[in-house]
Amino acid sequence: MTIVTMPTCFGDFGLIERWDACAACGVKFSCVESTLSCRSTDDATTDAQYKVLKDVLDLAYAQASKGKGAERHGQDIPFERQPMQTISGLLNSHTGLLYQAMKKIQESERLPHDRAEAELLGAINYIAGAIIFKRAHKKDAPGA
Repeated sequence: MTIVTMPTCFGDFGLIERWDACAACGVKFSCVESTLSCRSTDDATTDAQYKVLKDVLDLAYAQASKGKGAERHGQDIPFERQPMQTISGLLNSHTGLLYQAMKKIQESERLPHDRAEAELLGAINYIAGAIIFKRAHKKDAPGA
């Protein structure tokens, strides 16, 4: 395992973002991450250690691309152009996506296990939508 330590990056106006890559494997990371544990020589072990996470994220993807999300919201258009994104664009904010995620998390507390899991997978997809929105509108952010 190779540990790559980056200095904290500060500009005149506070923390700034800069991307670097691990010398051992090329994995990109932000200087905001003060250390990166690179396991380029041990990917099989890492994959096994995170399989349960991948399984959950795969279920969230399936829900959005083939399940309830696709049926209700997909309209055969790419994820980044679906109503969650276009409505957020009209409002110039990702706050509604975060609200939807929080609402689904709260609703999961009073549902039977299978339905609760479906709500939590939906929350993951709304959080992913918020990330996608923020990335797409990064240039519009104050100080960008």
